[in-house]
Amino acid sequence: MFAQQLADNGIKVVPPVPGTKRTDFLISARKLGCDYYITGFITPLGAEVSVVEQVVSTLSGTVIASNSVQFLTYADANGQGALLGQMIHDHAERALASLQANPQPSATVEPKESPGENLEKLRGLFKKRAKAAPAPTIPPDQAAGPTPTPSPTPTGITIQSAGGGTP
Repeated sequence: MFAQQLADNGIKVVPPVPGTKRTDFLISARKLGCDYYITGFITPLGAEVSVVEQVVSTLSGTVIASNSVQFLTYADANGQGALLGQMIHDHAERALASLQANPQPSATVEPKESPGENLEKLRGLFKKRAKAAPAPTIPPDQAAGPTPTPSPTPTGITIQSAGGGTP
């Protein structure tokens, strides 16, 4: 059924050599002059079967497309050959980038600053910071006076003097 659907979609189907081992599929397909071969797996899954279909390029030996489906009846498999044929057509008709040197100039904008200028800017980011000034202390002659009113510190913590000592 798949072979007929592939042929109906313009794919020339070459029958495989009987008895070919899976490890020799690529070699066999190349000897037959094929551009692609189709392989896969069928696994029983309750009343259904799970099918994995793979299209392999004989040029590179890699899987260029794959499909995974579940079938309950043979009618469910209808159209899979056409899908495989479309995968082959899509790969065969893809546009490949030229491997030749690009004759057109690059559109990349040159940087305005030299690399040395950028380094100087970065060095400024990593300069050591000055240490914070130490907290003021109360001279001993003022420590015995009245208890000062609590005042917030820059961190939001309130310090109170108990009188007779430093906070």
